[in-house]
Amino acid sequence: KLGFNFAEAADEATYIVPTDTLLRSYIDGAQERTYAFKLVRFLPIDFETADNIDMQEEMDALADWGSEQNDARNLPVFPKGCIVQEVEVLDTEAPYATPVDENLAKYMIPFAVNYLKEATSNG
Repeated sequence: KLGFNFAEAADEATYIVPTDTLLRSYIDGAQERTYAFKLVRFLPIDFETADNIDMQEEMDALADWGSEQNDARNLPVFPKGCIVQEVEVLDTEAPYATPVDENLAKYMIPFAVNYLKEATSNG
């Protein structure tokens, strides 16, 4: 299950928390923007075994996949008038985990989609 802005804190639940930020405006009305989001997954946690390493490796693999998609120029499709320039895994916040309870952890990976929003004509 994939949620948008919220999800139940349950095993295997995944959600996206987005923000869309204006970086630069141009005189013709075009804008450079960043659509940043955190991919959040709730996965099992076990303080008695090394299974947590497997969960972190799963999240690391997902972050690597995002970087590989950018390198291959396999970029997401945005609405007409928006030109995606790159997708990046934000290094300023490494994928990390926080325990929710004794059986569940919240894992987060920050991504950003940098895009150009073309100027719209009013005529």
